[in-house]
Amino acid sequence: MHRYLCIALCLLSIGQINAKKKMDSIHTTTNIAKLLEMGRTYKDKEQFKKAIACFERIRALQPGHVTGSFECALTYTLIGETEKAIALYKEILKKHPHQISALQNIGYAYKMQDEPEKAIPYYQKILTLDPENDNAHFALGRSYLKMGDFARGWKQHARFLKKMDRNGEKLRRFLAEGTTQGRTILLKPEGGLGDVLHFIRYARELKRYGMKVIALVQKPLYQLLSTCDYIDHLVPLGQGVPAFDDHTTMMSVPGILYDHEQRMPTFEPYITPDETLVAYWDEQLCNDTGFKIGLCWQASAANDVSRPPAARRGIPLSELFVLGELDNVHLYSLQQKDGLNQLNQLPGYFRLHTFDDDFDESHGNFMDTAAVIQQLDLVLTVDTAIAHLAGAMGKRVWLLLPWSTDWRWIAKKRTSEWYPTMRIFQQPKPFDWQSVIEEVFVSLVLELEKGV
Repeated sequence: MHRYLCIALCLLSIGQINAKKKMDSIHTTTNIAKLLEMGRTYKDKEQFKKAIACFERIRALQPGHVTGSFECALTYTLIGETEKAIALYKEILKKHPHQISALQNIGYAYKMQDEPEKAIPYYQKILTLDPENDNAHFALGRSYLKMGDFARGWKQHARFLKKMDRNGEKLRRFLAEGTTQGRTILLKPEGGLGDVLHFIRYARELKRYGMKVIALVQKPLYQLLSTCDYIDHLVPLGQGVPAFDDHTTMMSVPGILYDHEQRMPTFEPYITPDETLVAYWDEQLCNDTGFKIGLCWQASAANDVSRPPAARRGIPLSELFVLGELDNVHLYSLQQKDGLNQLNQLPGYFRLHTFDDDFDESHGNFMDTAAVIQQLDLVLTVDTAIAHLAGAMGKRVWLLLPWSTDWRWIAKKRTSEWYPTMRIFQQPKPFDWQSVIEEVFVSLVLELEKGV
């Protein structure tokens, strides 16, 4: 009897243990679901430390939990902690070597930290698994371009252009056959104002092939680009265009011409400010014999918020206050709209010249800005339209870049393939504008000592 009681008690104990394990499993599953929901909510609200705490808790509760690890890696990537993200993606790929989303995201993390050459094998692996994967094809092309490998980059990018009906098939044929003379090409805008200022240069290249060029541009650029004599018809968006033989976007032409010529065109300044305004601003600033620097510290807020935090381009104006300590340096605001509220609290030693409310208004967007840039010794700007405008004019421009940058700025390069007068200063680690400005300050001191 005693023996049977012991067996019964033992079975009861085992049953209780199993029940507890089952309940613990239910609690763990419930907790993980709640933690996932909380973590994603925090991530959406850009409370990244709290989001990571939730996802790391999931990984502690259930090591190897794929979704928890994936979400954690994605959040680390957003804030530029890409080495942690890459380690997590490698953990996932060790168990799931064919998971395309992990392959895609580890490639993106490598690109973010300016190592596109390490991203390429992951995109190539995706294409062995899924040869028609559009995202991998696109990312592979951008990786080659980020490396400065334009031959492979533009060739790879052509697939995207074909799918988007931007490949200029007739234009390519005209170039190949040597029948461009007298043909009319319509160039359409793509991206923002800075993108158009960057790539409108290719209208002149097509003009050199004897083509007539119609350029469709955003209304804020119409007045500025009306001075470009290589554009036959400049048309604001929303208005009808003349007949044409083929069309493509401005950002597509570099690839089309590179395929034909196997080189980038030689740079010449391709935007010229209005002569009357240049004369006016020359007179206004003629008494300033100091070293004149134009400042632009904020890119479009609406555009920046769509980027990962580690790739956002705006710099607090307060980071630039140190420039006010430089002797014989006079600072001029070139800031457009977003960021102007930061002018409300300037220290006394930071004397920043601003312009009145009519600046760039009665004469048109960027018209006064271009004429003022013509008078300056240097433009110091974040990655926005002002950088492209100064570069297009052939003026000296120092570009301030975040840690993670756009494909057009070649990885780890301090100069630009697009603008020979540009020098690049990039964050050495995410969000570190202080190091950038320290380097700018030292460089300016050296420039002033040389009397440049």
